[in-house]
Amino acid sequence: EQSNVKAVYSRSDITFLATATDAQDALSNLDMTLEALLSQQRKDVTTPDVLHTCTTRHTLQSIFEYFAQWKFNRLVVVDEEEKVIGIVSA
Repeated sequence: EQSNVKAVYSRSDITFLATATDAQDALSNLDMTLEALLSQQRKDVTTPDVLHTCTTRHTLQSIFEYFAQWKFNRLVVVDEEEKVIGIVSA
């Protein structure tokens, strides 16, 4: 069994996924499991579902350009075997 990271979610991602239409809806969203929440398809292009990674060989310039181009604010740093060794966050 592989133990690769499948996704990374921040508070803003969870807030987006749990968007409520009214107060009652907001309260019912608090009872959702994380599994149910993360299984929802996100449609906001600034928070794509693709797991974005980089390696320790990437330059800071390339990371900044990546953030600007894709409007994404975190990269999972992986080694040659794709094991997580860190996270770069803007």
